[in-house]
Amino acid sequence: MNFRTFTQTFNEYLPLSVLQIKLQQRDFDMQQLYLRERKGRLHSLIKGRRIHPKALQEIGIGAMIANNIYEPSYLSLQRALRYYNLIPEGVSQYTSCTTKKTQTHNIPAGSFVYRSIAPRYYR
Repeated sequence: MNFRTFTQTFNEYLPLSVLQIKLQQRDFDMQQLYLRERKGRLHSLIKGRRIHPKALQEIGIGAMIANNIYEPSYLSLQRALRYYNLIPEGVSQYTSCTTKKTQTHNIPAGSFVYRSIAPRYYR
């Protein structure tokens, strides 16, 4: 599969995982994925998730990445308050709530913080 076909096939899967690739094309050569990473045509995020470099420039992609790289989670706290103009200052990191343990990930797409909350407060 050439890169143009790959991009057209997996454009809707942002960020995409190895499982999504395997479900679409069972005989996909994983070496091609690693080669595309080395050439800069794909960026590795975390836990086997990858994204097209142009997608990082799209508005709102950070929120999609935040909800995708650590599940279950939802974007909350400072970023949500800024989105609804409830706080005047800019927010440089994406803060999400999760029922899993607290984690921080600094990747090319930004800084993602996941705060643990009790399951009874998670919807």
